Amino acid sequence: MVVSRYIFALALSGIMAATACSDSDSSVTSPEAVRQVAAASAAAKGDDLARQVAVLLADPTVRVGLLKSMQTSEANEHKIVLASWLARATSGAKELQSARQAAAALPSLDFYMLEEAHRMSWRSTDDVVVALTLDPNAPVITGWRTNGQSIQIPFASLPLPYPLLILHPEEPKLTRTVLASEAQGATIQSTAQLAAALANLRGPRRPEFAGAVAASTTATGVYINHFNIQEGDGWFGNSEMQFISYAIIPPIYQWVGVGNSIPIFEAACERGTYYQNDVVEDQGYYGLFLMTPGVGQPPINVCNGLNGTYAVRIIEKDGGATGEDDEFGWRFYVAGAYPYGGTFGTSSSAVMSFYINTWQTGTRSAYLRIQVN
Repeated sequence: MVVSRYIFALALSGIMAATACSDSDSSVTSPEAVRQVAAASAAAKGDDLARQVAVLLADPTVRVGLLKSMQTSEANEHKIVLASWLARATSGAKELQSARQAAAALPSLDFYMLEEAHRMSWRSTDDVVVALTLDPNAPVITGWRTNGQSIQIPFASLPLPYPLLILHPEEPKLTRTVLASEAQGATIQSTAQLAAALANLRGPRRPEFAGAVAASTTATGVYINHFNIQEGDGWFGNSEMQFISYAIIPPIYQWVGVGNSIPIFEAACERGTYYQNDVVEDQGYYGLFLMTPGVGQPPINVCNGLNGTYAVRIIEKDGGATGEDDEFGWRFYVAGAYPYGGTFGTSSSAVMSFYINTWQTGTRSAYLRIQVN
């Protein structure tokens, strides 16, 4: 794909779009004001939904059903989609129908137990708390107990003494193999399942990640042989990372977007992407992960017939309130040039580059090392 000049655009998420149309005042004209009105409306609707779900979980039968649904979920972190679970849930409580209607008024939401320790210990007891957040980095969120009482939960207070169920905008997921023994377990996650999840780190993937190619030491291409993501996805759990390779044609005219994180080039040609879900913050991943298949036709640094620079953009796919991906910076592989002297050679021993975030004013960082086979 060839992209010229203004190559990347920022977009609002479905939550923002859905609420802005129905709830914004006609006198609000500036984009920022519209976003603020939409975010406030979505947050209010989401908070009420979280309360209804929490009260619904006062029913022991509903709690057991939730545990079983999460227990056999094929998604990473045992996430389920709220609307699908509500459609299957059975309860005489009036909150069930109310929750179904409230969920239908919002874009699709993931539902999961935030902390792994609680996924391995919760036995459908009523000490559970439910919270909905549209912002993965919110410093404090409102949770609801099964008796309808609210509680303020600072992110800094993690790990929590009680199990917390999080509702957040649905994100792409890594699928996993469900063990036959899991349905007989007493908790959402078991030690055996944890080991299986770690062994299943690189696949299989859902259709939205079908572009990922299994690594092979014989196939020609540019590989990632190590990465370590230095910031997680907050309340949304583990990260959905993409490493997108390009041939870019300088100059960089300017940096735009939040934190000046998005460069505008003369032209950019996409060369391939490696996708990895369920990435744990500050954990090193080693292997051979194919990012750019082939290195010769066309040469990986050629775009629009012009010789350019090989580059990698690192992002985390975000379903937050703004719908914007989290930028972890660009890596430019040209000997002795900006930034940080990244290098690109012709043999595996010469192509490694190991440094952090290339933002001008950003805060997220990631270590990345590549090689050519």
